[in-house]
Amino acid sequence: MYNGYYKGHGYKFQAVVAPNGLIEDLYGPEPGRHHDIYLWQQSRVGEEMNALPPHPDGGRYVLYGDAAYRKPRARNHIACAYPRHLPLTPLQVHLNKVFNKARVVVEWAFGHVYALFALLRYSHLLRTGQSAVGDWYMAGCLLYNFRTCLNRGNQTSLFFNMVPPTLSDYLDAPRPAVGRYDHVVEAYEHIVAAHPGLA
Repeated sequence: MYNGYYKGHGYKFQAVVAPNGLIEDLYGPEPGRHHDIYLWQQSRVGEEMNALPPHPDGGRYVLYGDAAYRKPRARNHIACAYPRHLPLTPLQVHLNKVFNKARVVVEWAFGHVYALFALLRYSHLLRTGQSAVGDWYMAGCLLYNFRTCLNRGNQTSLFFNMVPPTLSDYLDAPRPAVGRYDHVVEAYEHIVAAHPGLA
């Protein structure tokens, strides 16, 4: 579980954050020793993107990611900033600024989840193998999405000038069919059963 980059033990998650401020895809937890590209491959987000209908202008859909995703295995699905150590054209410098501003929204989402749910900040309570750290974090992300819908937006949606769905529309949306979401569906069903007014 040790992560040499952060010099500590823990879990890693990968998130896809939509311009409306919602965490649309959350994969994890995986042991902290794994590289981000490993999480990308295991999440199968690339396969899901391949199944999307063609873009109207003939282009392809891409996600914005940090430099860790600048690998051949993710290149068809993730756009990254150009490496700064290479000589860049003025257009590439401009694109780097645009990419970096768009990419940071995932960090905003992670930061908001930690800010909203104090339990996730108490490292002495978050012991792998002794507490449900991964489940707590996923529940925090789900509640973050609920809060975003109830508030009709957040910092990300304001940045992109997009409005998230209402909580009712969010809860009525079709559930993912991929088995890796079973635990999130169970958490959702438990929350709805405890609070029938939400559904």
